[in-house]
Amino acid sequence: VANYTKFKVYSKVDAESIINNVLGNYMSFGESYGVISGKTKNEVIEMLWRGLNTAEPGRQAKVALDIAEYILQNAVLENI
Repeated sequence: VANYTKFKVYSKVDAESIINNVLGNYMSFGESYGVISGKTKNEVIEMLWRGLNTAEPGRQAKVALDIAEYILQNAVLENI
């Protein structure tokens, strides 16, 4: 449990909410949008959850950037 002497502890719900926010708000490319689903989406959520909770203090931003890169590399563009 996080307290005033420790960094925030993220739940899987937090990680899923972050991923859904990224996909819903930042993966639009004109008339197409990026989608990840199924196993890939679950992998991203798991990677973010583990990464945020195991990263050294001050390294969580690097974890988030690595996850963003993974999303971009694994997203499938679909027409709207």
